[in-house]
Amino acid sequence: MAFSDSEVHNDKPCTKSCLKNYETLKKQYDDLVARKHETEFKAITYKRGLDTVEAQLVTYRKNEVLFSEEVVVLKREVGIKQYEINTLKTEFEKLKQEKDAIDFKIEKFGKASKDLDQLLGSQITDKSKKGFGYSAVPPPHPEKMGDVTVFNLTTDTSGQIKVLPPRTAKEIVARERERKARTALLMALPEDHLANFP
Repeated sequence: MAFSDSEVHNDKPCTKSCLKNYETLKKQYDDLVARKHETEFKAITYKRGLDTVEAQLVTYRKNEVLFSEEVVVLKREVGIKQYEINTLKTEFEKLKQEKDAIDFKIEKFGKASKDLDQLLGSQITDKSKKGFGYSAVPPPHPEKMGDVTVFNLTTDTSGQIKVLPPRTAKEIVARERERKARTALLMALPEDHLANFP
């Protein structure tokens, strides 16, 4: 039961020591009330802080679930990309092997073509070399085919017309064999590589 100041001061038998004790107790009471209010304020502040932390914890847990789901999705996507990379590497290796095989065939055909050219060149006799520009030849005489005069004409790389000497049957047969051999070689090449040969 609390006493008011007027009750204490109006009480005659209260002595000075009683008043002093009262003042001390009143001061302690006031201090305790202030500390109580301060503690209640701190408790309210801590409760608000605890509510905020709990709300953040709920948010973090939701984010953790979302992030773990995103991690699973990203891992799946990385796995798919890795599979696609491995597939492309395998295809690249196959294409590289095919390219190497085709390059080897082209090299073989090129060598075979050179060997064929050398073989055909070695079969041309000195007598037949006259028409191919190996020796100075006087201008050709026109060939007579019935009443018509026939000239063998060609153009060089600069566009000038040249009159060719008449060809012998052996030259025609040798030229025809060379043409057939080149045709057979070119037929064996894949279509992609035909443009590399004249």
